[in-house]
Amino acid sequence: MGIDFSLRMRNNENHFLYRYPGHLFGIAGVGDEMQGDTIAFCDNGDTLVVGTSDGTIALFDTFPDDSSVEKLLEQHLVFDDDGVSGVFVSDDGDMFAVVSSDCEVAVMRRDSLPVVKYSVEGSRAARFSNSNTFLLTTCDERHTCRLYDISAQQEVRHFSDPSWVGENLDNVATFDAFSQLILSDAVLWDIRCGDKPIYRFDRLNESFCNAFHPSNLLVLVDEKIWDLRTLTMLQTVPAFKKTSSFHINLFGQVIYSFREASSLGNSASSVLSVVESHTFETVFSTEVRPPFRAFAIDPSDRYCAAIIDQDMGAVVRVFSTSSGPLPGQQTFPFPQSNGDNASETDLGENEDGDEDELDHDSSSSSSDEDSDDDPSSDTVDEEGSELDHTEAVSGADSEEVSDAFENGTLTTTGDETSGSGESGETAEEMEEVSDESMSST
Repeated sequence: MGIDFSLRMRNNENHFLYRYPGHLFGIAGVGDEMQGDTIAFCDNGDTLVVGTSDGTIALFDTFPDDSSVEKLLEQHLVFDDDGVSGVFVSDDGDMFAVVSSDCEVAVMRRDSLPVVKYSVEGSRAARFSNSNTFLLTTCDERHTCRLYDISAQQEVRHFSDPSWVGENLDNVATFDAFSQLILSDAVLWDIRCGDKPIYRFDRLNESFCNAFHPSNLLVLVDEKIWDLRTLTMLQTVPAFKKTSSFHINLFGQVIYSFREASSLGNSASSVLSVVESHTFETVFSTEVRPPFRAFAIDPSDRYCAAIIDQDMGAVVRVFSTSSGPLPGQQTFPFPQSNGDNASETDLGENEDGDEDELDHDSSSSSSDEDSDDDPSSDTVDEEGSELDHTEAVSGADSEEVSDAFENGTLTTTGDETSGSGESGETAEEMEEVSDESMSST
């Protein structure tokens, strides 16, 4: 009973905290137009790293203020003739793995950028182990990942599963919480047990994303949740369907699911979902317009950032993971009047909300006008009713008149008494009516 209550309280708290992320600032470019392709956080969330199409990485301050140009801290050229397709940062923020469009991985230290400590060919993604001892790369070769010793600068393990026939473009090999298990292309490996896989999870889609749950007892394979202890499927989470990447916050309360916009699919919009990690209830799930090209959350659980696809080029926007709820605020609100960083297409999901607010304002204004017209009509009705009352009293019998007047004073009911104090003119009219009635009597 107590556990269920605590779980419900935690679930409600996570829903309240993470349902209303708020926009902080945008970065449109520094000097020449910056075409950002990938983003990541470092320095415990104090710095945002943007990989550009011209082979550079730009580091920006994430402290929210009105300026954008002054946020540029440093900029380094990593690849001379190639763009940056991915930036991967170690858990402690000390190591960078920058991936080029030609599948080259450059390993660097944060304090000695842009000096390359180690480089690997033929890989399109990378992950660091807990102690930064190993580098796990997802190879350009199908269904293959490799484990490297960074200090020795040599390959330690080669994991490949030729039994799987298909092309998973979203696969990224990842470590578990203890950097002992590896999950790649829905295949589970153990670095202590050689190059043979431990288990193959069912693959229901050709393109999917897989990751370890924050508890390290579950595995996420697209929308399916698997138990590592029994190797059985537990449940299905619809918000995780066709996920491109999973992002888990600092303490593992929620899981961000980001689905990139696919020109080959039916939807041209990217989808961002947040799911409670214990109950797998959806906190929010929304299509973002214009679509996000890339998404990342910071390790301190304060910020999240996205690269926005626009006609004028990519724009980086930084959000707070939780800012509300605030009145009339939608998920991932965009600035509506922010100079270069705002446009009509930037409103995303707020467009419907703004229209609703306009409709509400127009309806309220029309209702106010109607209410302004109502007092005059009410006054006419009151005057007509008073005339009718006067005629009725003047034409009544003497007994009815005596019942209506006691000691020369008009006797009224409780409703009439409460309504008689609205204005002094109404009271005077009532007195004149009573005098005329007395004289006629």
